[in-house]
Amino acid sequence: MNNPLLENVNIKSIVPLATPAELRAEIPQTPQSARAVERGRAAIESILDRDDPRFLAIVGPCSIHNLDAAGDYARRLRALADEVAGSIFVVMRVYFEKPRTTVGWKGLINDPFLNDTFRIEDGLRMARRFLVSVSELGLPAATEILDTLTPQYIGDLISWTAIGARTAEAQTHREIASGLSTPVGFKNGTDGSLDAAVNGIASSVGQHHFLGVTDDGLPCCAAAASRTTARRTWRSASGGSGRRTCRPTSWWTVPTPIRTSAPKSRGASCATSSPKSKPATNRCAASCWRVSSKRAPKRFRKTCGCCGPACP
Repeated sequence: MNNPLLENVNIKSIVPLATPAELRAEIPQTPQSARAVERGRAAIESILDRDDPRFLAIVGPCSIHNLDAAGDYARRLRALADEVAGSIFVVMRVYFEKPRTTVGWKGLINDPFLNDTFRIEDGLRMARRFLVSVSELGLPAATEILDTLTPQYIGDLISWTAIGARTAEAQTHREIASGLSTPVGFKNGTDGSLDAAVNGIASSVGQHHFLGVTDDGLPCCAAAASRTTARRTWRSASGGSGRRTCRPTSWWTVPTPIRTSAPKSRGASCATSSPKSKPATNRCAASCWRVSSKRAPKRFRKTCGCCGPACP
């Protein structure tokens, strides 16, 4: 028997939602969209693994709030993607969730009509329908995961996933990242530090068990297999210029299977790049997480916690 004095004390309403299976049945993946998602994931992995010499450009609005304008942007971006396809693989940034430092609009899924009505099911439906339309153009989509249940509703339409600066330290999001079907990028913290991103990468390649929901909306325990790779993406620090530009630095890696990447000096905003040659990567006997490339900036060269300065 529920005790109203002890349970849901600060909850003023509970609104049931359609299950992931119901929403996917209503707005199904099409053969064209499925091909675009599969092609996008494969190309991104090849670029990040440096098997594909092209650059990866994840571009688009900070968040989607006007679907008509976003659709027009997608069509224009598709034309541009064809023009630069030989040297740059273009992925559209389609962010529906807005993490806030304090309070504010949390994105199209949370409040799709921007009027504090919080019709989340409508937001999920609008997001899924838009992603189908983007992928049917042949344009892969990238998004940031904020709510832990969102991937069950739209994950099959995503080619690249970001874990944001405000959630990179959260154990919940590190666990979710371990189970995502897409390549994943962790942002550095809002203060510009790398610790949250690097630790998030190290955590996300582990085999995690975490709470989730099934396609039919039932609570479950999800068990994730080890990820082979995870990456770090740059963001500007709070209190700085605010320009989201790639910082001039060289490639570096952490021991296999974890890799982080940063582009060479470039003036344009981007997520990661693909250098032409692999740096030498060292590894101590205990497989520590030491940043091992000697080309890395000094502040990112960490001595090994298990074998100290003797680690090569």
